[in-house]
Amino acid sequence: MKEAQEYFEECRTAALKGDANAQNELGGFYEGGDGVAEDLAESLKWYAKASEQGHAEAQFSLGYFYQQGLGVEINRAETVKWYRKSAEQGYVLAEYNLGVHYQEGLGVAVNYAEAVKWFRRAAEQGYSEAQYSLGYCNERGLGVKPNINEAIKWYRKIAARYDSRAQFALGLFYEQGNGVSQDNEKALKWFRKAAEHGHKGAQYRLGVVLNAEAVRWYTEAALNGNQGAQHNLGSCYFHGIGVDKDEVEAFRWWREAAEQRDAAEYGCESECCCR
Repeated sequence: MKEAQEYFEECRTAALKGDANAQNELGGFYEGGDGVAEDLAESLKWYAKASEQGHAEAQFSLGYFYQQGLGVEINRAETVKWYRKSAEQGYVLAEYNLGVHYQEGLGVAVNYAEAVKWFRRAAEQGYSEAQYSLGYCNERGLGVKPNINEAIKWYRKIAARYDSRAQFALGLFYEQGNGVSQDNEKALKWFRKAAEHGHKGAQYRLGVVLNAEAVRWYTEAALNGNQGAQHNLGSCYFHGIGVDKDEVEAFRWWREAAEQRDAAEYGCESECCCR
């Protein structure tokens, strides 16, 4: 506690002498209430002083304060102004947030090409959210021509880092054969990964794929005369599970199962009589 207080006093002394790094640090102290009572207005003041000296991190923080209304009223124009200054110095969070503002038209007119520009800069620095957004823009053709291969490239990067949105997108690509060879096993792999991370869409598609896979094997077994498979296949057709609903086909397989059952019962009685 003493060390933190001493560091705070050192930062304050340096900040009062105009040191931009110390001013930024001091803004952080007041923002987080670390070694001093939280004071967002005071935090804003020091971030502003550091920002005016071109401190990229402080410029991002100042933009964020204006975005969220922390210690000041929300001001979209000021938000964009400071995010831009920070982003132009390569500060990754500012690059991404500036991209979001262009994508959603916050404080600026919607401009997908400009959004893609800033997403790309942040993505190339390894920022996951920007990589997903860049993949999404390439998939949907927002600000760029649709490019599935480019979308897959960026989705793969973050799917490996457990991003369920990217995992789900890859599952859909493999299920539909979109930009990759159609492969239900790989679709299942990605749906399962996304589902395990709580993605609702993936959980649903996983169920659909597994039901379709079940129908495939029920059909194989049913054609080979397995009574249980015939009964279950009939139920799948009757309820539309893994296949289009088809009551005629459902009753056909139930009839097959019933005939198998009757034959089995008759065979058992005959065998018993012969003993």
